[in-house]
Amino acid sequence: MMDATPIPRKAQQLGELLTISELRRLLAATDKPKYRLIIGLLFGIGLRAGEVGRLRLGDFDGDHRTLIIRKAKGGRHRVLPYDESLRSLLIAHYHAHSPTDFLFTSASRQRVQKDGISVRGVQYIVRQMVEASGINKKVCPHTLRHCFAVHYLNCGGNLLRLKQLLGHACISTTLRYLSYANPEVRDISSPLGLIIGA
Repeated sequence: MMDATPIPRKAQQLGELLTISELRRLLAATDKPKYRLIIGLLFGIGLRAGEVGRLRLGDFDGDHRTLIIRKAKGGRHRVLPYDESLRSLLIAHYHAHSPTDFLFTSASRQRVQKDGISVRGVQYIVRQMVEASGINKKVCPHTLRHCFAVHYLNCGGNLLRLKQLLGHACISTTLRYLSYANPEVRDISSPLGLIIGA
């Protein structure tokens, strides 16, 4: 009988990741609510650039603090939680720009009401933020998604939950982040105590 343990895919290089202090510098590089929220979505919950561009106001559930990502990679939907820090960025963006449908709109007048911001638009904003922050690393929107995954694991996050949050079809895709993470290793007592009440 073959072992069903997943085998990680050949490691793909993630590029240079940002430290917590660099991420703080990136977020502090501008006071533009739109730019800050885009960074918050990419790093805060690990969205892809295309997912950021397709977000609509109706995708947010303020009562349950969840966000639905529709038609993500592979045509799958997923529901993500968001915290108070992202909520504050959302409120600031809403007050500054008063979106009515798409959360972010293109700078092009022809696309303002028809479509959300493009992937290139998200890439441009990240590039502007990196230059303004003075960070001397090659950073793109997907870099921030990688940073989310690695820092999530470093903070004790669960690998299977990370797979769900990122919307990966296979756990082997998520496993590659383990080689970049450095989570605190804690010893636990024997699980025998769970069944005999010790």
